[in-house]
Amino acid sequence: MKKIRNFGLICLAIYTILLMMSCGREPGSDSTSNEYLKVISTISSSVINALKGTKIPILNHIKSPSLQEKNLVSYGFRSSKAGTISYSGGCFSSTRNAIAGDHHILFVTMVEGSYENCALQVTDSEGNTSEPLQVPS
Repeated sequence: MKKIRNFGLICLAIYTILLMMSCGREPGSDSTSNEYLKVISTISSSVINALKGTKIPILNHIKSPSLQEKNLVSYGFRSSKAGTISYSGGCFSSTRNAIAGDHHILFVTMVEGSYENCALQVTDSEGNTSEPLQVPS
């Protein structure tokens, strides 16, 4: 019952804030209307996940053994949950599955030692996606 009451209070607060932000504006009259919808969607999904007790995977850097192989770099991270790994930016690995705990992956490099804007995320079996973990270059 306490969670339902908290959810109601949070919804009321969000509604009040959005009402104040849109005061004096005609709905859909400017480009910020879509931004408000994105904010509402993000906040509401966060609130629902918090009430359900849903936890996103948490990722942290860990030390990884060094390799003597040319164009391969070992990278280590720890995940609080198992799931599917997705990569973004200037890095690539054939490893697609993460385990809960310490995990070591190999990055294939095109330019030795260069991983600009490289990040990875883990999505668990419930569809919860971690925050991006930036790989140090």
